[in-house]
Amino acid sequence: MKKIRTIISLFLLLTCVITLTACGNEEKKEEKEQKEEVKEEIVITLDTDGGEPVQNIKIEKGKTTTLPETKKDGYTFEGWYLEDKKISDDYVFEADVTLKAKWTKIEVKPKTFTVSFDSNGGSKVKSITVECNSKLPTLPTPTKDFYVFVSWADKHGKVIGKGALLACENVTLYANWEYDGPVANPEQNDTKTYTCPEGYYLDGTKCKTTKEPTRTCPGDTKVDGSLCIRISDYVQGTRTCGKKTVHYGGGHTEEVQGVKVEAGTTFCYYGEVKDSYENNQANCTSRGHKWANSLSKCFVDMDQNYITECPLDYQYYTSAQILEKFGGHNNGGCYKKVAKNETCDTANGYVLTAGSCVKTIDATLK
Repeated sequence: MKKIRTIISLFLLLTCVITLTACGNEEKKEEKEQKEEVKEEIVITLDTDGGEPVQNIKIEKGKTTTLPETKKDGYTFEGWYLEDKKISDDYVFEADVTLKAKWTKIEVKPKTFTVSFDSNGGSKVKSITVECNSKLPTLPTPTKDFYVFVSWADKHGKVIGKGALLACENVTLYANWEYDGPVANPEQNDTKTYTCPEGYYLDGTKCKTTKEPTRTCPGDTKVDGSLCIRISDYVQGTRTCGKKTVHYGGGHTEEVQGVKVEAGTTFCYYGEVKDSYENNQANCTSRGHKWANSLSKCFVDMDQNYITECPLDYQYYTSAQILEKFGGHNNGGCYKKVAKNETCDTANGYVLTAGSCVKTIDATLK
């Protein structure tokens, strides 16, 4: 009987040992699996430096990721940089990091126009190129035998000289002369006087008169006042912020360019606040200012002041204007401006010259 109790005791002891060992193994296995399931996550913050905002990226530590692109008006995106190092898609991220967009400014050549010169029988003069909205420089002086150069004038006879501000379009200027030669000059002397009919002006031994050409739009365009519009040529244009007068307080106002800082927003922000006290949203809004989340900056004001910029030689129309003016249901946007065709009354001797219809007849010698 004693022997049987001993065997039972040993059996129970062995069962407990086996059970404890199994339980311990199960606990260790579960702990190991939990450790494997916990993967460290890091955040890549993307600073667009004034470009269109993009979302920050969360990835597993020790992994690579594809970085997005962004846009900024007037600039080319060169990539994301960590200090001076460009970060490519095969870069392995080991900790939280902030990457900053690098931009290259797109150089925009100023718009120019050409000033050509008709010396009216004088020496040949080369044309010059002038930047739009710039005053004319010193103009060249031609020469002509037996004549003194007086001035340059446009096709309407208006004298044009240094400092004149002309429209941004190609133009031809014509030389005015005053006779200063010997009596023997075959064109004009004390005994020879040339006259012109009323409405003509004397040009040497010729009489000239000018009038505006007839201007009509090409057949594939629509007429809008002085413009011809080809509505089949359409571009969406660039949606950007306009300017606005900002009141800073204390009577100080300033016209500033709006900043688009929120992706998908309809608001432009104006007048960045430089006060370090207002470098957080709570202090900014408590002063009645506007907080821009994507830039973490404070602005004096914001407004729905978007405008559409059209490429050169395009005109902006809303969809309502297209419907009203041309009876079409086209989208609002930028439509191609087309120059009008210019024609002259050739049957009566007029010739199209430098944007004017010019008629020339011989002067009458008295």
